[in-house]
Amino acid sequence: MVSAINEEVTLTALKYARELYLALAQDTKDPVALVSTIIEELRELGDDLLLGPSTACIVNAAEERGIPSIRLSEGNL
Repeated sequence: MVSAINEEVTLTALKYARELYLALAQDTKDPVALVSTIIEELRELGDDLLLGPSTACIVNAAEERGIPSIRLSEGNL
């Protein structure tokens, strides 16, 4: 069981964790290259789907007060 802010990012991270574990257990891939690829892909996915720290604080404060919010673009607006 895990806690997740964004389901897609969390599921992708778990998928990559499994892939990395299998690569290490079976010694089939270069772990350093695989980790680099995984980090880059998760970073890009997070940038696309998650709010930045200050924006997230504003949105969380609004939600706590019952103030609705919408995402205006794919960026942090």
